[in-house]
Amino acid sequence: QKLRAGKRSVIAEPIELVQFLRICGESFQTACASKQVDFSVSVDGDSSESWGVAVWVLAEIDALEKITFNYLSNALKFTPEGGRIVLGVRSGDEFAHVFVNDTGKGIDADDIPHLFQEFSQVDATDTRDYEGTGLGLALVKSLAEDLGGKVGVESTPGQGSEFWVDLPTTI
Repeated sequence: QKLRAGKRSVIAEPIELVQFLRICGESFQTACASKQVDFSVSVDGDSSESWGVAVWVLAEIDALEKITFNYLSNALKFTPEGGRIVLGVRSGDEFAHVFVNDTGKGIDADDIPHLFQEFSQVDATDTRDYEGTGLGLALVKSLAEDLGGKVGVESTPGQGSEFWVDLPTTI
């Protein structure tokens, strides 16, 4: 609401994504361990944590944290015990592709177009298994667009989902 009303502006600055993702991963690891979900961070397909690459994006740290932790908390909510979550980045010339991949229950193709809308939930019944207001992904989309990026999801029911944000890179 603040962004739409013009009361809050997003001020982008260079942020090094690899270090940012490493810090996010360290703080999220405990939540995954308590649910017995395997968690890793991946940079350009490598999860060995011996990354020597730097990936710089234009972003605001607060906005980037909100995007990342919304994706991570949703992944943890929908990934069963014994499942897997990967937080990662694939670097490109113009955009960095930040993603959260999980082995959760997945999303039907008919439901995907509604995910990033305010108050939208895949299961909106009173008896749903998962709590939420339906605002998290709408916030993610709004913040990403304010940073010059875009969001999306690929999902297969019964196999999991990958939520992503593409953010402009900088030197």
